[in-house]
Amino acid sequence: MKQIIWGLLIACMSSVLSNKTVAQIVTDTIGNTPVVIHTVLDSTFFLNGNPNQFNFGSGPWGLLWGPDQKLWIANKRQINRYDPQTGTYDTVLTIPSGYIMDVATHGSFPNEPYVYASIDTGDYYASSAYTHLYRFTWNPINQNLNTPVQLLGWSHGGEHSGGRVIFGQDGKLYVSTAEYYAPYDSLFNNSGKILRVNPDGTVPLDNPFQDYTFTRGHRNPQGLVQVPSGTIFSSEHGQMMGNDELNRIDAGGNYGWITFDAYQCIGNMDTCQFYFPYRKFPINNGAHPPSGIDYYGHPAIPEFNGLLMAVTGINQGIYALGLNAAMDSTINKNRYLYAPGANGLPSTSSKFGRIRDVCATPYGSVFFIARDRNYPRIMEIYNPVFSSLNTSTQVDIPLVFPNPCTPGETVFIKQLKSVDSEFEVLDAMGKIIISGIGTNNQLHFDTKGLKSGVYFIRTSDLWSQKLIVFN
Repeated sequence: MKQIIWGLLIACMSSVLSNKTVAQIVTDTIGNTPVVIHTVLDSTFFLNGNPNQFNFGSGPWGLLWGPDQKLWIANKRQINRYDPQTGTYDTVLTIPSGYIMDVATHGSFPNEPYVYASIDTGDYYASSAYTHLYRFTWNPINQNLNTPVQLLGWSHGGEHSGGRVIFGQDGKLYVSTAEYYAPYDSLFNNSGKILRVNPDGTVPLDNPFQDYTFTRGHRNPQGLVQVPSGTIFSSEHGQMMGNDELNRIDAGGNYGWITFDAYQCIGNMDTCQFYFPYRKFPINNGAHPPSGIDYYGHPAIPEFNGLLMAVTGINQGIYALGLNAAMDSTINKNRYLYAPGANGLPSTSSKFGRIRDVCATPYGSVFFIARDRNYPRIMEIYNPVFSSLNTSTQVDIPLVFPNPCTPGETVFIKQLKSVDSEFEVLDAMGKIIISGIGTNNQLHFDTKGLKSGVYFIRTSDLWSQKLIVFN
């Protein structure tokens, strides 16, 4: 590992700004579900954002729902946070050069005060050939990041570098890297792979190979997510039209590049046949150049249930892919937020432009990066029936107290509209944990047995409130 002291060149600022965006609110539907789609941060918040100029140097690239209940944004030379509760926006890191691709927090953050970021060395990721993974330390007093430590790096000969980072349930980092077109698929070369890394940057002893390699044979994995069951998925650009991939990531797997591209052989047929028995095929493919991917498991928008994939093709919007129980196949695939034209085909006008990343929150809202580099903005989709953060649009919301609470406390809800009201307590994945009926405009329930975390109280008055339980 190599520690880099950037000193005064790194302005780790924590300046908090009010959300000055003039809300652009759209009512729409996702399938049969009415939703609100609105801009929470417009292009004025992003470096070099210019509504009148296509600008490769502008705009956010990665989104993370942080353990502090804020949206973390990898934004070129900054890492920012947006607080949906207050509408405020702050900057926790500024670097002097490079392009921040993605951000992830340690699984035990803030007790383990580490934040990880993939940073391309170029002013724009296509103008460079090398990307680094850094670890930063969180300063809770100044609310910023400092002490950068370079953990590893990889080369990328083509336009894209991969660059997605997640902190896995096993306490390891998973990092997607690209080789794009160059055949660098060998051990001890980090390109074209999903890497598995200890939080301190060392190689895990239980990796399938002797290096960081977890899987190999990837062209350009742009999305990376781990679902609640522990399964990891990657969305990936293919070489041939129509062969963009959704891959289930299994330890030691070879996903075929540079010999295979989704279901199609590239180059010499004899070579393809030789490698065929070792090839792991995607669980879905199609003509949809992907970027970020996330998992949605909340009852607020049932049509989103499963994997949500951001698509950088103009007008293509967001794809929702349902998974079977074994999570080794997709059972449905639907497209939303695209601009419809004649006969249901995409129009030539963009509705939300290239969508760079998508982020599902525990309370059922979805944030996404719209219009990518030419007019970047952060937008939110939510079902107002389930929303407890967009309270400015609601009236007569039930009062939940105490909130936060500790396990074993009795929680009360008052100010219900009806005399007798049914209620449910759901966990962050939408599973019903407690249910009952309240009377005389009041209900209560015991939180004994609940683990620390975020829950949602849903009543027959069609309101939902967030409940935080902690030890």
